[in-house]
Amino acid sequence: MSLSLVDRTISSLPRPPSSMTIADLPKDLVEEFLYMLPVKLLLRCRCVCKAWRATIDDPSFIAKHFNRATFNKNECLLVKHFVKQHSRNVLSFVSKETLDFVSTDIDVPFFQHQHTRVFGPCNGIICLGHDGDIVLCNPATREFKALPPLIDDDLPGLMQSELGFGFGFDEKNNDYKVVRIINIYYYTPYGGRGHTVKAEIYNLSSNSWRKLDARLPKVWFTLCFELLFNGVFHWYAQNSCDNSRYELILSFHMSTEVFKEIHFPDTCYWNKRRSLGVLNNESLALILFEDYNQAHKNFEIWVMKEYGVKESWTKQFTVGPLLGIHSPLSFGKHNELLLQSDNGQLVSCDLNTNKIRDFEVCGAPTSLGAVMYVESLVSLKRAG
Repeated sequence: MSLSLVDRTISSLPRPPSSMTIADLPKDLVEEFLYMLPVKLLLRCRCVCKAWRATIDDPSFIAKHFNRATFNKNECLLVKHFVKQHSRNVLSFVSKETLDFVSTDIDVPFFQHQHTRVFGPCNGIICLGHDGDIVLCNPATREFKALPPLIDDDLPGLMQSELGFGFGFDEKNNDYKVVRIINIYYYTPYGGRGHTVKAEIYNLSSNSWRKLDARLPKVWFTLCFELLFNGVFHWYAQNSCDNSRYELILSFHMSTEVFKEIHFPDTCYWNKRRSLGVLNNESLALILFEDYNQAHKNFEIWVMKEYGVKESWTKQFTVGPLLGIHSPLSFGKHNELLLQSDNGQLVSCDLNTNKIRDFEVCGAPTSLGAVMYVESLVSLKRAG
């Protein structure tokens, strides 16, 4: 909504008596007007008067404003890409319809690595992470919050490597959480070497980390596999049973803080790469494709019709062969697959027609991350 449209909307409101001020307008009328505004203009409206500021900062207003935007599908594509010549990550807002940029780009502080990962969004909040550094961000309000240092272990000869991140919202306790899974190698008191996989969780409400008591399989970082769906986060993992290894999806429920295993379909090919997504905001979807160095790639889309039930995996789409595509990123609007090309350009493919659309967004190869985004007023300071 443009400023001129806001001016016309305000002028159309009933004129109060000369003795009244703008703060005297009926609250329900003011709220109905404010619900129509995007976040950028709402931040300006906070300066109109104390009453409007209190309304806009009220958690119930923030929740209702976000829910209305979600219901009305006021969403765009949020793309993280790395600008190599400036050694910086950038967040871009792109129209899912016209493919045009719809807002000013945001420079991402803290990270100068092209493989910085992006998770979310949850109520308009995203999480960015790389090599132990983690930042929460509300792109709509340009608010960033760097998380405190992680927990130090006191095991002798400790060596640890980061295996996976997760980010989500605990609806039961109204709290944002970040999960970190680490691989730890250590020396035993008798000179041997031990190995374990551990998990830590961060609560925004307490701004602190704590350890999770869980026996975990080994999590492997796979491009565009780590995913949040219906309050549950997912990673690609491997486990052992009877001296044999098998692949699986490791899940973590943000409210119950319970890890579970989800199994791939029996027909899942071992020589295929895997990505995970959410198709049409309804179902967990597995994307199988050839290795990154293959010039032409075919993509199989498997949908889990009943969440958590292995037998419900169904192959729903086959796309390709596509030339010059590196890997999938996520699903966009209805039956649309978002991908990054070998040269770092964002493209989309219609799963019904195989029609390809090229976006103007481009970054260093393999640096892209793309999610559907609905803006919100959620403040990381007030949420914590």
